[in-house]
Amino acid sequence: VGFTSHSTYMNNKLIIGEAQSKTNGHLKSSVHTVFRDGYYEVNIDGKTSKILNDDMVGADLYYFEMPHDGEQVYALAIGSMLDIARKKENSYYFKHDEKKELHTFENGVLQELEISHRLYTITFKRRR
Repeated sequence: VGFTSHSTYMNNKLIIGEAQSKTNGHLKSSVHTVFRDGYYEVNIDGKTSKILNDDMVGADLYYFEMPHDGEQVYALAIGSMLDIARKKENSYYFKHDEKKELHTFENGVLQELEISHRLYTITFKRRR
């Protein structure tokens, strides 16, 4: 299983995003997202659709900085919006693909990421 993702932001706004997943070297899914003419065009495995939003933030941004009062983020890998929930102060999570990602921040910097799935739980902690 392999996954690659690339995104470009300007002023905390997603401009372009790409994600691909592969299984045994074969393409499983491909999602391409681009902002144009006031909306986002999403191509998922060759099928194009629109998201009528003019200012999205991708879930990948949560790996780098604390969110700003948003209620949803865009999942680059699946091409759809995810609801954000606050677990406690400076701790946020969202669910997708039967996984739950819990992001815990300290002074605006990600300190811990916990990914829970029905088969496993992985925790990444920032070294001090």
